[in-house]
Amino acid sequence: MLPLSPRRRLRASRASLVALAGAVTAALVLTTGAASPTASASPPATAGTAVPVVAPSSAAADDLAARKRGSFKAASFNILGSFHTTGPGGYASGVKRARMAKKWLISEGSSVIGMTEAQRDQIRVLTQGGTFASWPPRKSSSDTETAQSVVWRTSKWKFVRGQRFTIPFNYGNSREQPMVMLKNRDSGRRLWVVSVHLQNGSNRQAKRERRVGMARMIKNVQRLQRSQPPVLLTGDMNSRRTVFCRTVKNTALDSPMGGGTRNGRCNPPSGMRIDWIFGSKPFRWSGFRYADGPVINKITDHTVPVTTVRW
Repeated sequence: MLPLSPRRRLRASRASLVALAGAVTAALVLTTGAASPTASASPPATAGTAVPVVAPSSAAADDLAARKRGSFKAASFNILGSFHTTGPGGYASGVKRARMAKKWLISEGSSVIGMTEAQRDQIRVLTQGGTFASWPPRKSSSDTETAQSVVWRTSKWKFVRGQRFTIPFNYGNSREQPMVMLKNRDSGRRLWVVSVHLQNGSNRQAKRERRVGMARMIKNVQRLQRSQPPVLLTGDMNSRRTVFCRTVKNTALDSPMGGGTRNGRCNPPSGMRIDWIFGSKPFRWSGFRYADGPVINKITDHTVPVTTVRW
């Protein structure tokens, strides 16, 4: 046999290497197939190939659900109207007390407030700077209309719409009571907030106006309950046992103050006062208290019910 030329020897070496590589590849394929007979090769992803979405972990899903459920702090605040402290006495002006109230609400972390007795000059101070907003709108309302207002923290809530109903008040006059739908900016969930001030006094006329006002309040809460979003009812009700029992018996609301009904019998909470918070059953309450002390006592002659609401 004639010896191969250098060029032919190079070609033969290349052919041997290709054959060896093919044999190794075949062996690997056979080995993989033996280890996993049912395995099938997946083609590489291309621009038109859908990439599988990995489901979030259980912890991440729980965290997302918690953010959507959310919580907020609510208060029912009779701010003591400016007209109550225009003359000499132990209280500062309504405007100065509104500044104190605003500072207190921010430090408390309250984001939904049912406000009573708030006059236009006090609402102006509360909403100045945009931290809080209110309804009915101050610029187009009278003092008797802003006296019952819903106030909310603008970073947490967005105004959706407002409605009003009228009750008898102040011996033959009438007052409009606001009902405001708010949308939570984080979760997108909505709720109704109702702020009510019922007539005070113990004479026959006062009792009649309070009774009629209470009945209209309950009727409107019942109507709101049919619209799905939960209801937060706040206000200076000038009533203790009566307003509690009639509200929990005739609506689906309960109170963070406790109490309830059992076998048709009303069991009001102990330590009741005239300022109230009620809410729909989806709400879960915690940390309820009547805020009091030196700062509150400089602002108003009422204690302020506050609570954390989870939903």
